[in-house]
Amino acid sequence: MILSAESPSPVPTMLWRGDHWRTPYEVRENLAHGLFIVDDGTARFLAPAFGSGRYRFDPGCMRPADSRARRAFAYFEEALASAIAFNWTEPDQVLVLDNRAVLHARADAAATPERELKRLMFRVKKVERR
Repeated sequence: MILSAESPSPVPTMLWRGDHWRTPYEVRENLAHGLFIVDDGTARFLAPAFGSGRYRFDPGCMRPADSRARRAFAYFEEALASAIAFNWTEPDQVLVLDNRAVLHARADAAATPERELKRLMFRVKKVERR
């Protein structure tokens, strides 16, 4: 995913990349087996927060459907405290990230709701090597 901002903003984008295999076993179980109701605007489905080596978590469109998912949700809330701030300090800045390996969120924008970022997403197919 590519994010860009035409103008600087005092509201940073928070970035977090978890080390799944160093995460305690019980937390990994909650992430892999807790089910969230995901509403992407076109469909509703159940999904865990971690699967196939990738994270999926967006509190804007995901609601915990069971106790494991509620514990996973709490884990992500705590993880936000260790997120790194990417500051939009220059015009035309660009941020490139793997949307399933690095979670991102807008910091509190209550005082500056007019921040605007452009997003470009693309899917890359894995190619089998022979």
